[in-house]
Amino acid sequence: MSNPVKITTYVLLGLIPILLGLACNLPSLNLFESADTVQISTQAVEELITNVDSVVESIQNGESFQLIVTEAQLASIINYELQSYQEYNVSDVQVFLRDGVIKITGQAEQNNITLPLTLIFSVYPDAKGEPQYDIVSAKVGPFDLPSILVNQLTVAMETAFQNSLLPSVQQVFVESIIIDQGQMKVSGYAK
Repeated sequence: MSNPVKITTYVLLGLIPILLGLACNLPSLNLFESADTVQISTQAVEELITNVDSVVESIQNGESFQLIVTEAQLASIINYELQSYQEYNVSDVQVFLRDGVIKITGQAEQNNITLPLTLIFSVYPDAKGEPQYDIVSAKVGPFDLPSILVNQLTVAMETAFQNSLLPSVQQVFVESIIIDQGQMKVSGYAK
């Protein structure tokens, strides 16, 4: 699997144990309902892999690139990757790319308790052209996660980013990351 795809998967997988730990100690609440549903498909996974491979080729040729990732592609790859992790009982993972943020939702179940999970974060390039992110909101059910858990999530995201993308990020300068209307557009060029 290509490196840009791994970061989102690692971020979500890094969050799951923390959120499941909280879920087992909270009463069953289902207050988060989303009217939108992103369609999950193997075709979306294949399209994302093809797009990432094209970007990697552009970078290797010293060219500029633009990667467009859709909600369906990101949600599909996360759901696909979660199938190989039986220890996590997370279902209905959805990804929304709107209004400048990435919103990941899902249902976590442990000990017959199901709670909605919600993680909202922004992604942007810094002055060095490296992607950075900020957690805007992290919730289990209607409750905000404590700041110590949000800090742990941030560290988990940074670790996943460094382990999966750092070698290729050193070869590119990301000029912009625009998240809106169901798409994330990442533009940049080879260093």
